Amino acid sequence: MNSILKIFKYVAYLNLPLMVGGLYYAYRPFFVKGDKAFYLESISMALLLIGFGMTMTSLRDVKKIDKMGRFIIERPKFFKRLIYLSVTISLLATFFGLYLLIIGSNQFGIGLTSFGLGFLSLAKSLIDQAKDLTAHY
Repeated sequence: MNSILKIFKYVAYLNLPLMVGGLYYAYRPFFVKGDKAFYLESISMALLLIGFGMTMTSLRDVKKIDKMGRFIIERPKFFKRLIYLSVTISLLATFFGLYLLIIGSNQFGIGLTSFGLGFLSLAKSLIDQAKDLTAHY
């Protein structure tokens, strides 16, 4: 079992190149001129890579909590609001992305759906951390 957890631990480090790639595509329109389709493609690719990066981040060990995470989790009222906001944003992004993908067959929908699902997996990871730390949840 520990070997499987170690594999997930190392796979979680894939979030770094994915996030850097997402930042590259997010800032690319500022440095390279293009038409409307170029901007839409860049933002879609940025959302796709950042969504995958957040998904990889959720594979980390939930038993290890940094100081900022502990600060937020130990305040139940603030933490619950943060989780509700995160889940709401992720579900809106996922469903709007699916709507754009199915109805409009828009490439932006793929990126937005990926971002929403990545954000949802990150919120689930935060909830798991809170369950391990406190008995409030």
